[in-house]
Amino acid sequence: MKVCAALLLAGSLFVSVLGALGPDGKELIVSISWGDQVSDLKQKPLITADSFDATFRQLKSMGVDKILFRLDVLRWVHDYHWPEPRAHYRNAPRQMVDIDQRQWEMSFLAVKKNLLADVVRLAHSHGLAIYAFHSVFDEGMPLEEIWYTPEDRGEELYTAFLDKNGSGAAEKIRPPGVYSPMVSRFVEQHPECVPVDRAQKEHNWGSLEFACPEARAYVVGYNRKFLEEYPFDGVYINFRNEFGHPAHGDQFGFARQIVDEYQKRYGVNILRDQFDLEKWRRLRGEYLTQMIRELSQAVHAKSKPLLVGVPQGNYMGIPVGNLYVDWRSWVDQRLIDGLVIGDISGKFLFPKRVGYGYLTEQEDGMGLKNILWDLDNTYWPVCAARGVKLYVIPHRWGFKQIPPEQFRKTRVDGVFIPTPKIGPGG
Repeated sequence: MKVCAALLLAGSLFVSVLGALGPDGKELIVSISWGDQVSDLKQKPLITADSFDATFRQLKSMGVDKILFRLDVLRWVHDYHWPEPRAHYRNAPRQMVDIDQRQWEMSFLAVKKNLLADVVRLAHSHGLAIYAFHSVFDEGMPLEEIWYTPEDRGEELYTAFLDKNGSGAAEKIRPPGVYSPMVSRFVEQHPECVPVDRAQKEHNWGSLEFACPEARAYVVGYNRKFLEEYPFDGVYINFRNEFGHPAHGDQFGFARQIVDEYQKRYGVNILRDQFDLEKWRRLRGEYLTQMIRELSQAVHAKSKPLLVGVPQGNYMGIPVGNLYVDWRSWVDQRLIDGLVIGDISGKFLFPKRVGYGYLTEQEDGMGLKNILWDLDNTYWPVCAARGVKLYVIPHRWGFKQIPPEQFRKTRVDGVFIPTPKIGPGG
């Protein structure tokens, strides 16, 4: 999830869904990105118990019984170096500062009053299950790094959050660009746990390198913490990155652990010699699976289910890279309880810097089968054989051209559905 209101834009101004059975027997699922909702200057923020009570009552009346509640901005308050935007932002247009300032203020207020306790309590009071939702590749970047250059036109992402009646003309980003708004304290202390390029100079900020055991322990730790402090009904994670924009699909992934393990297995130094790209991609994927395994153990130890969202296909794609996604092993080993297909970052974040050389890319349909066929013939047989539920997000990029009702005719167990804005002013 993105630090500022703007980058959280994708799929969060509306609410999506996982839960109640529809007339066709499918579960319906709602994902609430609270950080986006409170950033929208056209709406009153969901910041009181009463506002959540009304929201959950509305969702229940729609037949929803399961919510994925995105927690990233609440975690930033204590776990990130997140300076106040009005004091920190340089070269940023006024509307970017105002929107991110409100997100910052609402997040600190929510943590101070422990709003999350009311959120979970009220969801349960309305008969709604509520899952703790984190984007694990939303770690930010060092504060001295440029986040958006003027050429990126990042200010355009914020227009959806503006009150057109009071905002006036949108300003532009000033040279040399807007500096990073935040970075996790973990990344500050462990930059070696961020994917690095072959020259050991550039990093894919936002992401984590799971060949680094500290990175795996970090993700497991904060997910376990939220389960211990609040009575969530489960955990949902995805891998959206709102900071990275690799030049090409195989640019990053040369951490010391990967270099050493590849040389141990194949006798080749990947920093110096020619090497087998696919063996390297799959080695990286082994470490991703190891993180899923360790997180699964922690979540299942609390007798809670773990759901994981990924793009269609066997690789992460833009902007993470050709990181192999061994979802079949996750299902076969019952590391996960639900697989969500279609959760991607999208190219809208850095449309002028999307890179090249990706093996699969959901938004363009590159290297992929028709999603309706893929759900029934690739994903469903594997998931059904192991009792793992299969979900899809029809309104994500790459799927939007397909009528939503077509997804409900597939064998998936449930669908995420876009709904009107909810809460005060919605």
